Amino acid sequence: MQVFVKQGMVPNSLMPIITEAMSKGRAPKNEDLNLESNPELLNEMMELMDQIAMYCVIEPQLEPTPVDEAGKPLPPSARNAEVLYVDDVDFNDKLFIFQYAVGGTADLAKFREELGEHVEDLSAS
Repeated sequence: MQVFVKQGMVPNSLMPIITEAMSKGRAPKNEDLNLESNPELLNEMMELMDQIAMYCVIEPQLEPTPVDEAGKPLPPSARNAEVLYVDDVDFNDKLFIFQYAVGGTADLAKFREELGEHVEDLSAS
């Protein structure tokens, strides 16, 4: 998370939450964020997740969402079909990238354990 703070990717309104989470050594929990009562904070959190996804994903490279003069996202017909834009990435995938980036390998181990419950062991074959 320190990298994202140093890169200036964290909006000012999220800095107190991020600073507290860094001091505790864990990612912020949903109850810490209280996003339901603050839609602006939710939007900034989504923007941060987009920034982190673009920073962390190497291949294919993610590009920022293209916008028109009014700042609204361009429709798919007006976009370059050869480019993967960050808003094309599923929310759950961006959430996983975010949690992995700020939570470290413990979250990945938990993900693998949960995934393993639904996959049969292939070591015998």
